[in-house]
Formats: sequence, C-alpha cells, structure tokens
Amino acid sequence: MGHTNSSNLGIGPARFGAGALACLTLAVAALLLVPGPAMAAKRENVVFIYLDDVSAPQFQYMSEVRKLAREGTTFEQSIVTDPLCCPARASMLTGLFAHNHTVVGKPREYNVLRKRYPETLPVWMQDAKYRTGFVGKYVNGYGTRGNPESDVPKGWDEFLAFTKHGEYKYTRGKFARGNSKDGARIANFPAKKNFHVEQVLRESATDFIRSSVKDKKRFFLWYSSPLPHAEAEGGPPIPERQDIGRNAGERAPRTPAFNELDMSDKAPGALRAPLDELDIQFIDNNWRGTLDGLRTANRSIGKLRKTLQKEGVADETTIIFTADNGFHFGEHRLARGKNTPYEESILVPTWVVGSEFPAGNVVKDPVSNLDIPATILAAGKADAPWQIEGFPLQDQTAGTDPNRRIPLERLYACDIVPDQCFKGVRTARYAYWERFATGGAELYDLSDDPYQTENRLGDPLYANVEAQLRQELLGLKNCDGESCFGVGLGELPAPVGE
Repeated sequence: MGHTNSSNLGIGPARFGAGALACLTLAVAALLLVPGPAMAAKRENVVFIYLDDVSAPQFQYMSEVRKLAREGTTFEQSIVTDPLCCPARASMLTGLFAHNHTVVGKPREYNVLRKRYPETLPVWMQDAKYRTGFVGKYVNGYGTRGNPESDVPKGWDEFLAFTKHGEYKYTRGKFARGNSKDGARIANFPAKKNFHVEQVLRESATDFIRSSVKDKKRFFLWYSSPLPHAEAEGGPPIPERQDIGRNAGERAPRTPAFNELDMSDKAPGALRAPLDELDIQFIDNNWRGTLDGLRTANRSIGKLRKTLQKEGVADETTIIFTADNGFHFGEHRLARGKNTPYEESILVPTWVVGSEFPAGNVVKDPVSNLDIPATILAAGKADAPWQIEGFPLQDQTAGTDPNRRIPLERLYACDIVPDQCFKGVRTARYAYWERFATGGAELYDLSDDPYQTENRLGDPLYANVEAQLRQELLGLKNCDGESCFGVGLGELPAPVGE
C-alpha cells in the first residue's frame, strides 16, 4: 500500500457571486502553520450525514440545514477534491486523496478499496472504543461481482447497505444487513404500498442510536442517504409520497453560467453546444424532482436529531452534514452531471454542530473534504495508522489559512472520457486547473467572476497569478501526507493594476 503508517446558510449570492514546488517544501510549510490535532474536552458521539449529488443552492430549501447553520458552524468554502461518488467516499474512509487511495472510478471500485485498504475509519473508531454503525449507500460496487453480498467491511458493529441491485431504486431492491464479525444477510426491501427506502434507513439509524445509549456506548453513525441522486432508470429521484410535486413552481437558477453564452475561452475538453429548449425543460424538471427528494432527506435529518434529543445525548454529539459532490443544472452548458472542476461540482458546504463548533459561526477560509475524517477522529480521540491528508475542522472554526490551496483532481477513465480528467488547485480567490488528457487550462478570479464565465488564462493582467499557480500545482498534484494540506504557501499575487 502507498501508506503504511444564502443568507444564514452561508451559501447566498457570494457562493456563485463571491522549478516546481517540491512536496518537501509543502510539507515543511504545513508543519509550520497547521495546528496540532484537535483534542475535545471529552470524546463525543459522532453522527455523519452524507447526501448524494447536491447543488449548493439547493441546501437553502432544507429546514434542517437552516437549523444546523443556526446551531453550529458553516464551512461555506468546503471543497470536494475529486467530485465523484466513489473516490469521494473512499476519501472519507481512508482520509487520503484519490491519487493516493487509487479508488478513482465507479464500477466495482469497492473491490479496489477492500483489497488495498481493508481497515479504514470504522476500524479506527472501534479501536477508540466506539460502537460503529453504517446505514445507506456504501462505496460504489459494494455487493457486485467479485465480492459476496454477504461481505461486510471491517469495523462495522451494525451495517445496512444497498447492494448493487438496490442502489437508487428507492422503492424496491436489495440490501445487506449485518456486522463485520458475522457477515450480512441479503433481503429485499418490503414490497408494500407507499414504501420508500429512506424509511428503512431512518428506522435502522434511530434504533442504532437508542441501543447505543441503552448500552452506554459512545457511537459513530454514518448515515449515507442515496438522495437526491437520480433514480436507477435515470429520472429524478423518487421521494416519499407526501413530497411528490411539492416544488412544482421551481426552476433551476438562471445564473450567468446557465447555458453560458460564450464558451470560446474554455479549454477544449469543456466545449459544448448550447442547450436547447428540450434540454432546459429536462433541467428544470430534474431540479424540481431533486428538491422533492431533498424534502425526504430533510425529514430523515430531523428524525435523527429528535432521537438524539429524546435519548439525552444531543449535547454530547458532533453532527457533520455535507454531500459527496455538487451537481450541474445547466451551468456551462451541462444539462446534468458532476466530474468537473467548476464550482457547481466541487463546492459543497459543510455544517457541523458540536461542543467545539460555535453557533451561528461562518468560516470563509477554504476547507477540504479530507478534513472531515480528521474531524471525526478528533471528536473520538481516535488515531489512524497513516497521515490523514486533511486536518480537523475543530481547529478551523476561526479560520486557519485564508491562502490555503485545495488540490483538485479527476482521474477516472482518462483514455475513454479524457475531457473529464483534470488536475488543479482552488484557493479562496482563484481556481486553476489543467486538462491533462485533452490539453488546455483555465484560470478564474472568483472575486469578480464567481460564475466562472471569463477564463483569465493568457491574460497579461493575470500572468503572475497563472505562473505561480502552475508552479504550485506541480508540487500539489502528486501530494502525499501533510503536503496535501496546501497551507503555508503565502498570499498569491493580485492582478496587475489592482
């Protein structure tokens, strides 16, 4: 293995409308600026709520997210380093960037993780005397050819996950239920009127909380809802019956990036034809259906929080809420999808409620999704056997480094879909990436172009910015350990004349 050792949500208009450096150099800089591991006054329970494919503006429709924002800390510049389901989930489990854990695609990628990293986050939490539970969608490919459906990954005391025959079906399909010691039994979801898989997930999660409290056990629960990912047949997600059609009057935001007028400045891999009327109808229908699905997910979050309160453990539980990646709804002429370095795909705010996260606090410095496993470990005073490539959000509630560089990458099937492959860096102000499989690069100044419609690559006013980010990317794109933190690099130059 490569490693042996809007508004009160903080996602309003500002979200879209706000030689090579050696890895050793980056590591030294990180050591100088990164705070030591966060140590809570006492170990806390951890509930990690993870949704699937959420566009950042959609969070404002969720009442439970508004509560999380009031009661905890919003990390509004939370960046997903590899915006695709499978690598993002593998990063949550390993604490490593995709180029290090190598789980970069979707089909059968669970096998890669299982063989390369058999012991991950739940094992480390068990070692810290936590009771561990997983509910929902695991890593893509779980329960497919090459691994038995009855296999349960190491570290889970309670485990309920969709098999490949149950992902995104919402009202039918199969799931595996069991634990790491005894394996799992395979069952079909109940075939009854008005059934929705979220009902089983809620019941299992709340039962896990209640039984853990009854047994006086500290617990770590990962609630991994499939919502609002598209339904298995490709249409919008299927919500619970009471949520169908509740957003009939909504449509996707018409930002300057929507059906972008002029894309001639983009790199070759990003060039697309304009959207037509049928495309736009599809986008708006998908937007409404996704919002309906989020109403169902919102109900689940509320149920989990009410259970924590009823069991008397809300004040000793850290709740972390985010999604695996963002999603496009017509921006940059993409009718749907992720896998891009644009804000719509990589910017997914994170909310945390807990004793070390001030209520109503908004952090504007960039953070990484790799900071989340570090945060979970810090809440439980648990240790990983290798260097986690992010650092705890507990240490970042007042901000850490406004000049932090977050590495970006997309590495899957570059020989088949080369336009999806890139390496880049995102800062508080700039976004720069190179499409290494198709050629070309893009540079955006988010301070005056939050919608990323004007590529500054080759602009003489940004020559110094471009040169420095290109140089830094040489050191960041293959980072390892603390060199992935992207801190201690100092302030980037401003454009000429500013």
